Amino acid sequence: MEQIIINHADGSKTPLFSRKNISAISKATQKIALLSEDVVSITITTATPLDLMIGDTTLIYGKKYKLNQLPQITKNGERNYTYELTLEGAQYDLIDVQYHLPEDCYGDTFYSDLGGHLDVLMWNISRVYPGLWKLGNYPKDTEYTNFTATEKNCLAALQEHCTNYGVEFEITSDGKTNTLNIKAKAGITHTFTLKYGRGRGLYQLSRTNVNNAGITNRLFIYGGTENLGKNYGHTKLCLPGTTRLTSYLEDAESIAAYGIKENEKNYTNIKPGRIGTV
Repeated sequence: MEQIIINHADGSKTPLFSRKNISAISKATQKIALLSEDVVSITITTATPLDLMIGDTTLIYGKKYKLNQLPQITKNGERNYTYELTLEGAQYDLIDVQYHLPEDCYGDTFYSDLGGHLDVLMWNISRVYPGLWKLGNYPKDTEYTNFTATEKNCLAALQEHCTNYGVEFEITSDGKTNTLNIKAKAGITHTFTLKYGRGRGLYQLSRTNVNNAGITNRLFIYGGTENLGKNYGHTKLCLPGTTRLTSYLEDAESIAAYGIKENEKNYTNIKPGRIGTV
C-alpha cells in the first residue's frame, strides 16, 4: 500500500505509515457512488496519539478528501491506539452551503430550465467558496421546472436537480478549482478495499461521534408567512433588521476555525401579532 499523508491547515503533514509514531494503516476503503457517496475510510493502528483535526485533507488517486468529523479513537492498551477516519470528497462541502434564491427573486420557488437552476446553485456555492468552484458542461435546452428552496443545502439541491432531469453530476479538480459537470451518464461505481493485519488488545476505551450532522456555525432563521403586511418585502418573517439573505446568526470563532458551515431553520408558528384592549 502506498503512503497516505494527512495535510494539516498549518502546512504540516502526518504520514500514516510512520516509524516515528509506530503507526500503520490496517485497512483503507474508497467508495464512490454516483449521486451519493464519495468517501475514504481508513483504519490506523498506532503506538502514540495522532493530532488529527477537522479540515485535514489527503490525496487519494489524485482526488482531495477532507476530514469533516473527528476520528473515532479506541485505546486498546498502553501503547496501542486504533483510529477510524472517514474522509469525504469535494461534494460534501456543498452540504455546508444553504440553497437560497437571489435577492431579486420573490418567495422560495424558482421556475427555470436546468441551466437557470445551476446558475442559482453556483451563485450559492460562490457565497461560501468564492473562486473555488466553477460550472463545466451541462445539457442545454431542457424543460422548465419549479424548484422550492426551503431548508435545502446545495448538495441536496444538486441531487434533486439531477433526479428531476434524469442526469448525473461529476466533480473534477485541478488541485485549486472544482469543476461541476452534468452529464447523461457520468461514470460507473468503483469500490476499492485494501487491508492487512489483525488487531488485538487488553482493553478498550473509545470515543465515538454521536452523529454525522456536522457543525453549524451560520444558521438562517425564518418565521411564519402570516400577518406580514403588504409592504414587508419578504414572503416569510426574517430576523429584525435583516433581509431574506442576511437573516442568520453566526459564530465567528467557529467560522475562523472550521470555515462557514450553514444550516436553516423555519419556525412557521412565529408570526407578527397585535395585543390590544377593546
